[in-house]
Amino acid sequence: MNHDMNIRERLLTQFSQTAVERAETAAMRFTSGTVHKAIRKGPLVSHLLEEMHAADLAIDQKFMKVSFYAGGGPVPGNPQGSLQFGGGEALGFYQVYENGAIYWRPDLGAWWVHGDIYYKYRALGAEASFLGYPITDETGTADGSGRFNHFERGSIYWHPAIGAFEVHGDIRAKWQALGAEAFGYPMTDETKAVDGAGRFNHFRAIRPGGGTADASIFWTVETGAYAVYGAIRDRWAALGWERSYLGYPVTDEMNWTDPETQKPGRISHFQRGAIGWTAEDQKVTEFPERIILRSGHIGVSSVGGWVELVLSSAGTFNYRGHLHNSGFVGLYCTVGSAVKIKGTTQALTVAKEVSTGGTASIDGRDEDWDDSGYEHLIRVHWETLRTEWSMTTAIKAELGAADFFLLILLPLIGAAVGVS
Repeated sequence: MNHDMNIRERLLTQFSQTAVERAETAAMRFTSGTVHKAIRKGPLVSHLLEEMHAADLAIDQKFMKVSFYAGGGPVPGNPQGSLQFGGGEALGFYQVYENGAIYWRPDLGAWWVHGDIYYKYRALGAEASFLGYPITDETGTADGSGRFNHFERGSIYWHPAIGAFEVHGDIRAKWQALGAEAFGYPMTDETKAVDGAGRFNHFRAIRPGGGTADASIFWTVETGAYAVYGAIRDRWAALGWERSYLGYPVTDEMNWTDPETQKPGRISHFQRGAIGWTAEDQKVTEFPERIILRSGHIGVSSVGGWVELVLSSAGTFNYRGHLHNSGFVGLYCTVGSAVKIKGTTQALTVAKEVSTGGTASIDGRDEDWDDSGYEHLIRVHWETLRTEWSMTTAIKAELGAADFFLLILLPLIGAAVGVS
């Protein structure tokens, strides 16, 4: 205690009482943490005062530089209050002026933040936020239209037609790889996606003629960060963004040729499908992820054949098949298939009533069908269906579809409820 008092008396001969008291207050904050726990309060106060003095000098130098070499840009103006200790774990300082603030940290130097970027920075929590301390002055963008400050863990960009927004983390890294403001200025801060699983920033490119083009970068821990833009983005947005049956993007947009028309275009892949676009006709096409289930040979009496059930992540299904009657008389029968949904008592069921002719009938021996439909539960249970699935198919003569489900198909697969 006496040692600390001796240090205090010595410090009062070098610094004002106000400065010493401010350093003591700051020391209480730092000694309550883990970084400075083992440092005695007295020596820490001395260290903080030395850092305050270094901060004063560095901030004054930055103030003089930006005031006299601003080149017509904003100048700090008069100081508002005294030098302040910064927030966060690391030791730093800042001085507020009429038109912004200068921030300083021993390992980063002194940097000037002002205008709309400063207001955004303060709104986010300034140096105590996820952005940390500035590491550049406000700087003009390469296209000459905007301004930015870089910070320890992110950036804030400003454009007169858009405003000031932050971008950080993996989304910022992807954005920079795509050309930063050439890709588009951020027009949102990084935002939590509606489904709670991911994050995104929206961007806007300003064209020379005044037109605009919007784009987005979406990120999840599972997928990483990928960009979506143009007509593909418009379609994905109309479907519901990440809440759509497609989910999050898993690639950037890339060159592609439509397999049906052979027309060149672009495509983006998503967790559960893709969206393609062709330049010549401006056509946008969805490609849901598909599960193709095929039966082996099925038959009853003199009738035999096969069926195929295709499920898609969009909730659609296609049920097609072929039956052939090799007998003397015609035969009416029902063929059906069921896919049990694991972990539930439900099954996706589909059936077809078929009449085939024999030697003694005028009807043809062959019967083909190709039926399509939509079932919302396919979308609901897609993640289960895409990983674990199996199809059970049965055929029964002289039995309608309703009785076929209840008496034959559902008991066969152990499901209580069929959804068709």
